Amino acid sequence: MAKKPWIILGFLALGAVGAETGRRMLIPDQSSPEADVESLQVKAVQTPTPPALPPEIFTKEAQIRQLFGVKKFDEALRLIDSEVQTNQSKPAYQSYIDWLKRQRFVVRTAQAFVFLEKQNCSAAMTILEEIPEADRPAVALKGMGYCKFLTREWSDADTLLTRYLQVQSQDHESIQMLARTKEAKGEFEEAIQLTESLQNIEDKESAELQMEPLRKSLLAKQTESLNQLVRAGSFFTLYYQPNVSPDYLDRVVETLEKTAAKLKSAYGIDYPEKSIDIFFHDMVLFGEITHGPEWSAGLYDGQIRIPIEDGENFTENVARAIRHELTHAFLSEMVGRRNLPTWFQ
Repeated sequence: MAKKPWIILGFLALGAVGAETGRRMLIPDQSSPEADVESLQVKAVQTPTPPALPPEIFTKEAQIRQLFGVKKFDEALRLIDSEVQTNQSKPAYQSYIDWLKRQRFVVRTAQAFVFLEKQNCSAAMTILEEIPEADRPAVALKGMGYCKFLTREWSDADTLLTRYLQVQSQDHESIQMLARTKEAKGEFEEAIQLTESLQNIEDKESAELQMEPLRKSLLAKQTESLNQLVRAGSFFTLYYQPNVSPDYLDRVVETLEKTAAKLKSAYGIDYPEKSIDIFFHDMVLFGEITHGPEWSAGLYDGQIRIPIEDGENFTENVARAIRHELTHAFLSEMVGRRNLPTWFQ
């Protein structure tokens, strides 16, 4: 059964100080990106209006803010570009022009997050990578890290999320994503340390509620990893304990290969570009790792997880679970690692 992603990306807020124009200016809000743009409060500090800038400047600024607030990003960009074109030859307006250019990057980042909300990382990354690194809003690093996480590019995800958390250390959502990235790299100690870093988070109580299940899961996975064996196949990698028999593994491989061939021939579902990780967990640890019900015969959360008892023989129930979870995995890969709808589960 596929789990719904734990991350929902929305955002960028308008607000802050406009010392150059004397009015409120647009900047990205670097706090939690879970809220919608409309629900975020605009933070502003009023300062005296410099006489050098005419009132219509503030009218345009208000229009940009309004368009951003209702997510009319294309219109906001057109207005920004028009203002730059109109005023760029006026030396007295240079601070205003610089401000407009900065806001262009904010609006482009917001456009990218519209695609991220739909888990369309291809479109989002195209936008975010066009923004010069020096001008890229910090929150863009989170979005880029999210995409690298989804595509299992663990080293890049690690780098981007680490850089983001250096700026926004209170974002427990990103801490959780980085912990899972460390887990995927086999760096369990670092992953567990990240979950323990919540002691320094302001919203500690809420963050701990989310992190405690992850911490327990990481500890159980770390325990299993000490004796874990690996067997690689053509499109999959098996992770299992020494007590799993060779005959059991052979039956697993046979079931995987037949199921994949049928998905391809009957439904046109291609083999995945990257190897699918398949874990066979101790029955007790399976519950701690997945937090799934005791009766669950398997689960797909980005990796296939199958519980197995010591000395268990391969049965049709096991084969059925493998076929079911492999179908989830193939379809998830096919749609760019987006989750399947609830009705499919």
